[in-house]
Amino acid sequence: MNYMKVEIIAGMIRRAATATEISTDLKIYENSAASTKEEIQSQIQEKGIRRNVSSICKMILRDESFTMKRVPVNLDVRKNYCRIVSNISDDRILFKDDTQGRLSGSLNQPKKRVNISVLEAISLTGDVHYMMADGAINGELFIEFMMLLCQMTLNVSSVYVMDNALIHKLINVSLLLLSANMRLEFLPPYSLQFTPIEEYFYNLQNLIRQRKS
Repeated sequence: MNYMKVEIIAGMIRRAATATEISTDLKIYENSAASTKEEIQSQIQEKGIRRNVSSICKMILRDESFTMKRVPVNLDVRKNYCRIVSNISDDRILFKDDTQGRLSGSLNQPKKRVNISVLEAISLTGDVHYMMADGAINGELFIEFMMLLCQMTLNVSSVYVMDNALIHKLINVSLLLLSANMRLEFLPPYSLQFTPIEEYFYNLQNLIRQRKS
């Protein structure tokens, strides 16, 4: 690509040209559904484009209806997860996640807002255990929550399903579950719809909004 062409494309970027125009001119639209953002970014940078590269990549992938959910390796992980979970009895499986929110201040300090975190575990029949805390969740708090949860389910060899957050992969958590004869399964990447706790949090947040209004 000659320098004049690069300048033309750089000008397109500066005037907010569409992702279609840019990617067509760069000849990277073909098979972009099999590309990652990093691969497209590399292709763009090889063409001499440096400005707003990250935003351009996102636009191209969005216009191509690209989603990491359809990447072959993630599809395989999903299939394996479904195969594993289908062999677990309903009374043994527990779903754990956390969410954050802000509470309005008191009558004495109406402008003050408090950030809170909620750790939650549910079964297929409803709520099992929850814990609320001020601020963000750290490893110590998470392990405390898991210890209480294990004590509550001592009579059942439970299987805990969690997402891939780093805090869920702490070695102390793995050792705790192992000592309590519990098992841990991680959700496939980009597959939050595979856990009912997402809908649980959605309904909980809607209920809170309704009560506030």
